[in-house]
Amino acid sequence: MIFAAIFILLIFFYLYFLFSIGRGLDKLTIKTREADKESCIYNVSVIIPFRDEEDVLRDNLRSLKKAEYPAEKLQVIYVDDNSADDSVKILEEEKLPGHFQIVSSYSDNESRGHKKRAILKGLESAKGDIIVISDADCIYQRDWLKSLLKYFDDSVDFVSGPVVFNSDGNIFQEIQKLEFASLVISGAGLIGAGTPVICNAANLAYRKHAFDRVGGYEGTWKLSSGDDEQLMHKIAAEDPRKVKFALCPDAVVTTRPNKSVRDLFSQRKRWASKGLYYPEKMIVIKLVLLFQFFISTTVSFFLALYTVDLFYILLFAAGMSMKFIADFIVLKKGSRLLFKDFSPRYYFITQLLHIPYIVFSAIAGLFGNYSWKGRRVKR
Repeated sequence: MIFAAIFILLIFFYLYFLFSIGRGLDKLTIKTREADKESCIYNVSVIIPFRDEEDVLRDNLRSLKKAEYPAEKLQVIYVDDNSADDSVKILEEEKLPGHFQIVSSYSDNESRGHKKRAILKGLESAKGDIIVISDADCIYQRDWLKSLLKYFDDSVDFVSGPVVFNSDGNIFQEIQKLEFASLVISGAGLIGAGTPVICNAANLAYRKHAFDRVGGYEGTWKLSSGDDEQLMHKIAAEDPRKVKFALCPDAVVTTRPNKSVRDLFSQRKRWASKGLYYPEKMIVIKLVLLFQFFISTTVSFFLALYTVDLFYILLFAAGMSMKFIADFIVLKKGSRLLFKDFSPRYYFITQLLHIPYIVFSAIAGLFGNYSWKGRRVKR
């Protein structure tokens, strides 16, 4: 009965958390194309760190060349993070416009913070007032930059942009696309609710002077991951209203899903590795409670399976049913606002896999290092 009482409380906390995300989505501002011209007033530096991306760099470069933004106000910096393949050669063979350049990151002799160091190297060459960060496997829409930057005003220092996985229709990619969309929507809703927690380094922008003002990555070098979220948290600590989410389909960046289950867990392990290191203790407490909900749901499943007791069966069924419905409501609302081709076709399968994968990824992220791009990286 004690377990049942705790589990019921955790269910209500989870529902409250999703309600906060939904309410935050309602508070976000949708900006129309009429505001695009105002966004072209900024001098912008786009920084794209890359490591061993020879198979995607051409597509990334060609889509970025098509971005509609005044060339005299735009600077694009590709930062080679000690690639061992032909990535740099591919870029050098392409006809780079005058406002595009390639720089090399620092030597590869550290066990942490490789991407942060690559971004810092890009910042050394950056001339823009606004810094835009993205990844080498991303594809951009023509109005991407204008749509992202129009969310800046005098009171805004950081803008998180939407990201979506592309898919060729196979089940594994569709499940990833749906699950990743839920993360993006959660991040958007939490920003709208005034409690920024997660964002994605494939699509974000910030004022260079804000980066300098909060000390950049100072104090974050104990973690390899989190260059995006740690900076957002620093800026939000001054005032959460300085952080906005670009709720605009034209601001969506497309990136690749993971090729294998192993790659998927490695990515999620990397993301989970920073969970207990957020500076805001209330965020950490909420994440712990969410994890407890997932753990309790798992325990209730095995209790129902082992005891075949109607009480535990109903307890597990109640928790899963409420999660299933609440998740779908929030996912549907966010997708309607952001994504043009949302399909819930594999939603049921995604829900069945969601809890075990979250539990495994969280535990692995907390207690282990991980591999990324051929490196063995310390958390």
